[in-house]
This record gives sequence, C-alpha cells and structure tokens, in this order.
Amino acid sequence: MSSIAERLTRSYCLFHWLQVKPIPDQIRSSIAYSTLEQELLALKVKPEDLAAVGSDVTDNFEESRLAFMVRYSGLTWSTCSIFCDAIENNSWLQNGTPLLVQFTGVDASGQIGLPKVALGDFMFLKPSNVWIDNNRVVSFTVRWNKHETRRMERFIRLASARHGLEATVSNIAQSEKFIAAIKATVGAQ
Repeated sequence: MSSIAERLTRSYCLFHWLQVKPIPDQIRSSIAYSTLEQELLALKVKPEDLAAVGSDVTDNFEESRLAFMVRYSGLTWSTCSIFCDAIENNSWLQNGTPLLVQFTGVDASGQIGLPKVALGDFMFLKPSNVWIDNNRVVSFTVRWNKHETRRMERFIRLASARHGLEATVSNIAQSEKFIAAIKATVGAQ
C-alpha cells in the first residue's frame, strides 16, 4: 500500500505535466517525483509528451487538478485539496495555528498509536514535536490556516482510520501563548 503522500505527489505531478505547468522544487525533490519520472522514462514517455496530450483539458485549473487527483489517487477531494493547499500556501505550515494530533485506540495488531512508517502519510504537512514510543507515533503538531482547521481535522481522521486508529485534533494556540507568557515572566525575574 503506497503512502497517501506518495499517491498525492504522483497525481499532482501528472496533472501538472498534462497542463504544462511548472512543478515546485519541493515536489521535484521528493522520492515520489523521481520514482514517477523514472517510470515514465522507462516507458519512453517524457513529461513533454504528456503535456501535448493534455494541454486543453479545462477552463478551471484548480478544480480540474483536484478532480484528476481524486480519480488518479483514489483519495478524497478534501485530502487532495489539503495537499495542494500545503504546496501553494506553505506559510500555513510555518505560521498557521498549531494543532496537536493525538492517535488513540489500537490498530489491528493490538498496538497503541500509529506505526512509525505510516508517519509518511503526514510528512507533506511538516509535522513537528513528533512523540514516538516503541516505534509508534503517539502525537505530533502541525500548523494550518485557522479558518481551515475543520478540513484538516477530517483529513487527519480519515488518514488515521486508514490504519484502524482514531485521532483527535486540538487547537493548542492558547497553550503556546501561555508557555510563552510563562517564559517571559520567568526570564524577567
């Protein structure tokens, strides 16, 4: 089973090739991109060849890209949309509202938390403060646009369910402000 991030990257790249649109460097440097490129070259298909086929696909680039990604990746519209937003609004991943993701319940093997290898499903979100216990991910933090947190919650829950787990997503912006205030107070003494 390929990771969610790999499937998203592959569908994103194919669509951009079909539409003769540039692919951002952060995607070009991914393993999924280079693997797809090698597969196409092994078939003697060049990205330019794909572009010639799909240059007149749509009037609305974003909607068509999402529709293509949903069909090609087999993932939901919301998941594909979050992936595109993470690329096009990279500042959300750096300066957005901090969200704590916690994995609860046990998977099919009876273990608590997300298998460490499944963290790859979330890597395009640039998780930080990853807590790993016994090769299982217990929690991590991501940042996202405060007006889009419900969409992020749905994505996290769906991706967790793929591994037989439940997840909770909590806005921890107040916690960060509280900690910063304590540090400022302690530093002032």
